[in-house]
Amino acid sequence: MEIRSDLLETTLFLSPANAPRRRQATAFLCSIPFSTTGDLFRNYAHVYLVTARHCVLSTNGAYRTLVAECPWMLGSRVRTEIPADGWVHFTADELPSGEDWVDIAVRPLTEDIYSG
Repeated sequence: MEIRSDLLETTLFLSPANAPRRRQATAFLCSIPFSTTGDLFRNYAHVYLVTARHCVLSTNGAYRTLVAECPWMLGSRVRTEIPADGWVHFTADELPSGEDWVDIAVRPLTEDIYSG
């Protein structure tokens, strides 16, 4: 199946930090507007990186450092390192009754991906 090019241009690819060109997973950004009563922060948002939890775990179950490859201007892409810390996931007691697993990990994106 061929993937539409416009979808590829909006996808973040995740790679291990020790092999930054070996794409192993996809991710997306979730933006939540910054809540304030004044105009000072009206164009700001909290940005989160979202992917499947199994994509960010090493073989021993610890979170691992990754490289995110992100779309940029004129079809180019930029890479930035995503540290292993900061990921959160659901625990069994946070899930609805009868559910024991959900494969999602979320991390605040604080790295300067789009500089300049």
